Amino acid sequence: MGSKSSSGKGLVILALIIGILGLGLGVVSFMQIQIGEASKPIVGLWESLSRDMDNPDFNTENDWLIEVDDNKIINFNYVILDQGAQHKNTRFHLMKSGWYRVNIHVMLSGVSSAQGWYRIYVLKNDSTILFLLYEVSINQNLQVNRQFYISSDGNDYFELNCYNSGDNFFIESQQVFNQLTIEYVGEY
Repeated sequence: MGSKSSSGKGLVILALIIGILGLGLGVVSFMQIQIGEASKPIVGLWESLSRDMDNPDFNTENDWLIEVDDNKIINFNYVILDQGAQHKNTRFHLMKSGWYRVNIHVMLSGVSSAQGWYRIYVLKNDSTILFLLYEVSINQNLQVNRQFYISSDGNDYFELNCYNSGDNFFIESQQVFNQLTIEYVGEY
């Protein structure tokens, strides 16, 4: 009878050892994922966006730039915001060569189904490289949640231009809907 009791204890101890080893491997795997993600840092995070009409090229209620307000994270080795009167907080200079991932979450208000199409142009060095197109079929706010990639040679910049053919629209003042993040993805 003593052998049954000791073999049962041995199985319990073996199961505990295997469980602890499994848990340890899980922690190591989790740490490797976290370290891998750390190599793609968020280099800019803004949680307050607004409509900027101070630029002479984008100065109407239907053709304006997105301006970032209070930043939560900014790494000046990767991103610098232009502070000139014409581009204050609307022009993002990408300081390190490589690829960047930009996430834009913005609520556009005052949109009208009568005007149909709304656009957000991604301007790199003053040239359109991408545009996000939205058709509005009913009068409601337009929630934009998009991600795009942009490359830089270390001397490039980008801006976000919102446009509609004639409608006065703006960014929702409740900032819980609005956020812009820039992540450095890596070199070419």
